Amino acid sequence: MVFRIVVLMFLIVVLGACQGGNQAQDTDRLLHLSSEASTAVTQQVSHDIEEWLKKNPEIKAVEAVNGEKEMVLAYDVHHEKRFQMSEIESKLKKQLSEKKSSLEVTMSSDKKILSEVMELKKDMVKKNLTKKEINHRVKKIISLSYETA
Repeated sequence: MVFRIVVLMFLIVVLGACQGGNQAQDTDRLLHLSSEASTAVTQQVSHDIEEWLKKNPEIKAVEAVNGEKEMVLAYDVHHEKRFQMSEIESKLKKQLSEKKSSLEVTMSSDKKILSEVMELKKDMVKKNLTKKEINHRVKKIISLSYETA
């Protein structure tokens, strides 16, 4: 009898632990959907570029946000690829130029810029930012990226 209870408890714990695995993906998807619905500036272009860059094996994390005319693209590479940063950046710039985006793209591998873009994306959902506020914050992040470069 005790053995059955222990086995039952074990199965409950294992099955309960397996259900939380896709929470990060669900949160990203929800963040994307709600940011599109609540902002005056559509984020479809930046979302498409994010999804495209996530397929790149050299890229560990990527976040992008755009205003009306500019886009900030922040990325992080895997630790072992750090010595090849200039090669990776030039390859990404070439690939992005082939995409023919109508937006002016500013790229940065700085972790501060990456966190600023992530914070802006969260604020777009939570605070329901206007078009003017989004454009202002994007320009602020771009100017910050030039300071750190």
